[in-house]
Amino acid sequence: MPVKLPPSGLINGSLPNANKPIKKETAIKIVIAIKLSVIATASLIVSNLRLGTGAASK
Repeated sequence: MPVKLPPSGLINGSLPNANKPIKKETAIKIVIAIKLSVIATASLIVSNLRLGTGAASK
């Protein structure tokens, strides 16, 4: 995944020839970000549940 995207790339994204690859890249990045946030929230919930049950059992 290329990290260095110039800010002008977003402006050039309005051009018809540069539209498709940039849209695909941003879509992939959005999907990855959603997956990461889902994993993060799931791990937070699991750790909170473990802490909650641990405190309740004591």
